[in-house]
Amino acid sequence: MSAVLEKISISDYLERERNSMERAEYIQGEERKMTGARYNHNCIVINLIKKISDKLDNQKWRILCTDQKIWIPAKEAFYYTDVLILPTPPRF
Repeated sequence: MSAVLEKISISDYLERERNSMERAEYIQGEERKMTGARYNHNCIVINLIKKISDKLDNQKWRILCTDQKIWIPAKEAFYYTDVLILPTPPRF
């Protein structure tokens, strides 16, 4: 049986994020606590970044990882991605 998650507003989520030592993602009103990454996961992310970096024009693109929170309006969600590719200059 799965637990019913409390629905919260975006502003409440952002306030909790600012005041918390733990990260959480926000998906359509639900706050989902994140777990720490394991060794193998981190190795995969680094290898992926190296492979992508070799193929990108670094003057047009930037690669970010793990700590960059992104908002996806169509999904009503904030995610922390493992890898994020942004145009230069980034459009926030």
